[in-house]
Amino acid sequence: MLNINKLAYTYPENQTPVFRDISFSVAQGEVCAILGKNGSGKTTLIKCITGIYKPQGGKIDIVPPVGYVPQKVNFVYDMTVLDTIVMGRYQYIGAFSVPKKSDYETARFCAEKLGITELLDKNFSKLSGGQQQMALIARALTVGSKCIIFDEPCAALDYGNQNHILSVISALKESNTTAVFSTHDPNHVIHVADKVLILRGLDDYLYGTTEEMITDQILSDLYGMQLKKVMVNGRITSVVALYD
Repeated sequence: MLNINKLAYTYPENQTPVFRDISFSVAQGEVCAILGKNGSGKTTLIKCITGIYKPQGGKIDIVPPVGYVPQKVNFVYDMTVLDTIVMGRYQYIGAFSVPKKSDYETARFCAEKLGITELLDKNFSKLSGGQQQMALIARALTVGSKCIIFDEPCAALDYGNQNHILSVISALKESNTTAVFSTHDPNHVIHVADKVLILRGLDDYLYGTTEEMITDQILSDLYGMQLKKVMVNGRITSVVALYD
């Protein structure tokens, strides 16, 4: 579903690449996490995959259309949640057209699927962070994509909202939808990911299954402190930090 081959990106104002020669593949219906410290290039990679940034090298094979859920959006004008979700249909509506009844029906269906129909008439900018994320996920679903890309979907959310968002991502497997999300928290990876891309620095990354990548040694090296997996009944349930 998603194939990345030798991808490279450098910001125009810099000479040092953010990353280069990154290659990995995500199969249909899999959830892939992009894990790394702050500033490791996670968001840049996400924006390359979604076409927001144009890589200087490499190739991205992905079946369009692609759904995209950013960390946050700032609208110039106040918008209802319904209109925010309908914006996901822009590529079908056209630049100089207005949404049709069918576009609003699709938006309402996606909102119902996520259990947020009670928010449709509310002002998007007045919602909590978790509610805004759910509305943005509904917007991405209106595209009708079998691949949805999330940029740090749990950033600045409390534990309950993090669990809710991650459960929504995990549920995408039921419709054979591929999901890719970025995070700096290995516990998010454990919760939902099948595969993990770990960004460790320029020309330094790891890719494999969650079981292969979430190890005490790999995580401790990544974050520069001692981390340890917690196992319950033979299953990884969390990662904890062993503070000095």
